[in-house]
Amino acid sequence: GDGIADIDDDDDDGDGIPDGEDTTPKKADTLKSEVKEAEKATEGKPVKANQTVVKPNLPNATISGTETNGLNVDGEGKLTGTPNGLTWSDDKGGANYEKQTVEIPVKVEANGQSETVKVLVEVLRDTDGDGTPDIDDDDDDGDGIPDEQDTTPKKADTLKSEVKEAEKA
Repeated sequence: GDGIADIDDDDDDGDGIPDGEDTTPKKADTLKSEVKEAEKATEGKPVKANQTVVKPNLPNATISGTETNGLNVDGEGKLTGTPNGLTWSDDKGGANYEKQTVEIPVKVEANGQSETVKVLVEVLRDTDGDGTPDIDDDDDDGDGIPDEQDTTPKKADTLKSEVKEAEKA
């Protein structure tokens, strides 16, 4: 329906896939995006560069992500950003204690079709911000007390001194 006779048209069905590469050159392909698993990210550290996490099957597709907790998917389908703004639990063994999943909504559009896919990114907690995820850190809160001896491993203990009155000399 583009006004070009199929015999002279390199894309008979107008789906953006040249006829020579199209398995169904007379029928427009339905938009379908492949969502790839993202590598784990550490809270407060930029995600690994050049991770393609969304790949549409149509060549002229546009991709637009919605920033979520500092993470996004760019127009090339690549994961970007630095995870932040997450709410963590201090209940050992509970949900969101050392890791949680961020869900990034991504809209993909092509040839009048659109779909929304979700990219999942597992984010590892880094309580003290030292760049080592708590799951691998022996002192999560950086207070100098090893986690195994710390009654509050996710909250830095403060130095407390007791002052006693001296005996009269």
